[in-house]
Formats: sequence, C-alpha cells, structure tokens
Amino acid sequence: MNFGVIIPAQFGGKSYERNPLQPFGKDGISLLEWKINQVKKTFSKDDIYVSSSSDEILTIARSCGVNVIKRNHTIEVEYNQPFGDIITDNVKDVDREHIVWISPTHPFMNELDYSKAITIYEKAITECTHDSLMSVFKMDDYIWIGDKSSNYTADKNQEYRENLLPTYKVTNGLFIRKKECILTNNYYLGDSVYKLEVDKLASQDIDS
Repeated sequence: MNFGVIIPAQFGGKSYERNPLQPFGKDGISLLEWKINQVKKTFSKDDIYVSSSSDEILTIARSCGVNVIKRNHTIEVEYNQPFGDIITDNVKDVDREHIVWISPTHPFMNELDYSKAITIYEKAITECTHDSLMSVFKMDDYIWIGDKSSNYTADKNQEYRENLLPTYKVTNGLFIRKKECILTNNYYLGDSVYKLEVDKLASQDIDS
C-alpha cells in the first residue's frame, strides 16, 4: 500500500482561533514544523502534503522539504461549504492510494501512534475487517447529549461506572481511508471504522 499524508493548516476559525504557526516546544518551532518532523519519522517527505491558503504556511512547508497544496479559500470562506467538499478538494490531486489526514495541532500524537495506525490499517484493509481508521479517546464517563443522558439511566437505577457502555471522543488528530472511497463519498470515514485509542495527552488539540 502507498500513503499520502495531508496536513491541513489554516489560520482562523469561528469558535476559536486556529494558528498552526504558534511556537511549541523548547526550541520554539511552530506546531506545523513540529508535526512535519514527527510525520517524517514514519513517512517519506515525498508523501507529505501541507494544505493551506496561506502563503506563509506554504513557504514554511516547502522549507521543510514537503509538498504543498494551495487552497483556494480561507477557513472563514470554507465554513460556508459542505465539509466533505473541503476534504475532497484537498485529496483529489494527491497521487496516492490511501490518504492519511493528520492535524498539525495535536503535537503529542507522534510517530509511534502513526506507525501503529498504519500497521493496524493495513491489516484491517487486507483482512476486510474495517474500511477506515480514526483516532479516539475512550471515556468511561456519564454522558449527556443535550437534555438527555446518552449512556446510562439517570434515575434510581443508575448503572455503576464499570458497567457503562464506553463512549469515544473523536480527537480529530488522525483519519485514514482509501482515496477512491473518499472521493466517492466525500468523507474520510467509511461504514466500518477502526477506533485507534490514544491516551489523553495524545488526544489534546492545542487550539481547542
């Protein structure tokens, strides 16, 4: 199998300000550079693509020796598009069989996680057990969605914590799917998703 890694790096946002160039670590390099360095330990630089509408971000990506995808719109404009269109616009010109979508703002998710994910994904695809993969954080907690409890009975018969159905937070740090399927369905997850569990630190999004 061959893989193309897309690192989407945009400035701005609605609910919070996204900045992949904010400094991180003792050397003060940007989150984007930190992430590129991590990804290079698992994938060839020729398979890595940084996607952005920002010339500043793309210049930094080129200086790191990876490919770039020039996006036509800022994140504020993209918010008015269906999310699936944004995914396919990024994926369509990447000449690889499988797409790995990696967030630049999850610095604690590292090359060990990526190598593990690829091994699991390749096995799952070969054995036809799953069609895609995403990173998640498992939570054994009492959860409410809106005005209703979602995974327990909120009355005198409340279940003990150890008997709860587990819930999973999608970390948005990593997604993997076959490119052809992404383009067909306009999304990077299929009907049978492998949940790659990561620890709490690896699940953290610096900008959320």
